[in-house]
Amino acid sequence: MSSKVLILLMVMGGMVHAQTGRVVYVRGSTQKISQLVGDYDRERQTATLNLTDTRYHLWGTDLGIPFRHHGRTYLLFGDTIGPPEGDAIAYTTDTNPEDGIALTFIHDATGTYKPVHIPGISQGAFEVPMEGTSVGGRMYIYHTTDYGNTANMGRSVLAVSDDDGRSFQYLYDFSTLHFINVSVV
Repeated sequence: MSSKVLILLMVMGGMVHAQTGRVVYVRGSTQKISQLVGDYDRERQTATLNLTDTRYHLWGTDLGIPFRHHGRTYLLFGDTIGPPEGDAIAYTTDTNPEDGIALTFIHDATGTYKPVHIPGISQGAFEVPMEGTSVGGRMYIYHTTDYGNTANMGRSVLAVSDDDGRSFQYLYDFSTLHFINVSVV
């Protein structure tokens, strides 16, 4: 089962479709497995498995879009908090999430997470990687850009990495009008 389907099933497992056509949360039908980022899990009052602030100077993210590449599950994180700021990429080889998911972030020589950088596009707040895929041994990501006051995202681009996410090259604009957000099936 693909990691995207598994995550969708985990999310949907906490909801049921009521007779009225409303989506209703059923208390107790979902459970937290682990906190992926930061050093301290406030809910459980314990250290996190990944200690991302200590190890990578990363203490917050959004998103976490999974895809498979070279036998690993990669996660694309948007709007990452912690210097140097920018979007982060991590990977795992874990196959059983029950005891937590150990992540390794792409990082520089000092151990600090290495932000995704696509030459030629803006990558500020709300300009984030939204999907990834692997084809022919190459890693491809779709990334939103050109965030502004008139539109949430102005366009999406496709970029490629030949070194497992350490660097990317811009390929082309994927969409500038419709379908800015992309999901690869």
